[in-house]
Formats: sequence, C-alpha cells, structure tokens
Amino acid sequence: MQGEVISGLGKGMHFVSIEEYRAQFVNALGIDAYPGTLNLKAHEKSLRDLESLKAGRGIMISGFRKAGRMFGSVKAFRAEIEGIRCAFIIPERSEHTGVFEIIANKNLREELSLKDGTSVEVKIALDE
Repeated sequence: MQGEVISGLGKGMHFVSIEEYRAQFVNALGIDAYPGTLNLKAHEKSLRDLESLKAGRGIMISGFRKAGRMFGSVKAFRAEIEGIRCAFIIPERSEHTGVFEIIANKNLREELSLKDGTSVEVKIALDE
C-alpha cells in the first residue's frame, strides 16, 4: 500500500491511549502504541487494496463500553514501514475516506522525518 502523509484530526492520540485499546494492541500485535496515528491518504492505485483490507480478515481488537460510551472494534494487520514494525489499523467507526492509519511503538513522523505530502510505502502482512 502506498499513501501520502496527511495531518489527522487529532483523535488518534486519544483513542490509542485508552487502556482497553492499548492493552489489546500490546497483546495482539506486540505494539505499545505511541499516542497518535500516522495518517496516510491512499494513492489512487492503493484504493482497491484498501477496500479489500476493510472487507478481509485481520487481527480483531474488540470494542468495549466505558463510562456509558461505546468504543468500536478495530481491525489490524501487522505491517512495516522502512524496516520499522507497525500495524495498519481500520477502526470500525471512522470519519476518514480513502485514508488509512498506522500505529507503532514510536512517533513515525519524527523517526522517519515525514512531513505532510511525503509518499510512504507500507508493507502489510496478510497471513493473519
């Protein structure tokens, strides 16, 4: 999958920091997520792949209820960007269209010197 780095809505930081999600990311993916997601707008040639991943199997992170609010499930795939282990995540509830999110143990923008508009290739493991 290829995409262009874009600024997110700032919600990823909140969601990946919620303990119920965080613990599942650690247990299922081995990733203690940096508080935030790397948002990539899918290149035209990757849009079909993105739709296939949304419809396909993956590692399920269960939704939960907390403080009277329902938090949706997340489908995840192990992935890699420039040799850094990460996870491609697809939240059940998302305001994004044609955009995918990546979590990692570190801030990928800083680690890889990424700026809005930078093209990134994500290698996704489909053996889950």
